[in-house]
Amino acid sequence: MNSAEMPTTQDTAIVEALGRPLDVLYAQAAAGTVDPMVQRVLELRSFLALVEDQAGKTRDRIRQAVDPEGDLYGVSAQHLRFQTELLEAALEVGRTYGQTLRELLGAPPTDSPPGRRPVQFTQSKIAAISAPGGGLTVRPGPAAEPAVEAGVGRHRR
Repeated sequence: MNSAEMPTTQDTAIVEALGRPLDVLYAQAAAGTVDPMVQRVLELRSFLALVEDQAGKTRDRIRQAVDPEGDLYGVSAQHLRFQTELLEAALEVGRTYGQTLRELLGAPPTDSPPGRRPVQFTQSKIAAISAPGGGLTVRPGPAAEPAVEAGVGRHRR
């Protein structure tokens, strides 16, 4: 079973927040028609599904080891400690993924990555001028105009 098919503790919140069933969201993500926020939600959900699945399997191994009907001497304390540490680690990671998902679902959707400042070059332009006799004279040209950020116009008074 792949992670898209595994249930998680956050599935209801994801469906409610995004307004579409998970199978539809995963199909849209595979087609490349979801915005980056939805893609991140689905990636985190897939990680969470794997962690919760592992936590469940580890919990089941611990329960089997401490079953009153089981062999009291059939499990070592070291094995039980290892399984407990594995479960604690999986639960901690699961809580972190769950919290991150809740925070992401509470954030407004974005259609594109955050805007970046325009690149500005500090080098001046160079002008090459034909010199008499066929040579070239290279001089600094006029400085480039400062870059203007998108959506910001020049204001005149």
